[in-house]
Amino acid sequence: MPESWSIALIIPVIASLSIQKVPEKQVSAFVNGNFTIGALFPVHYPPQSK
Repeated sequence: MPESWSIALIIPVIASLSIQKVPEKQVSAFVNGNFTIGALFPVHYPPQSK
């Protein structure tokens, strides 16, 4: 039973810390411009050498 009171004290502390870390402004990782998928994942096979 002694562990139950320590857990009851730890949970509100963790909850308050997690609430404080929520950013007020939403941050987006979107970058303006073209995103070239072909450079990362080529769609066409290279021409076969004869």
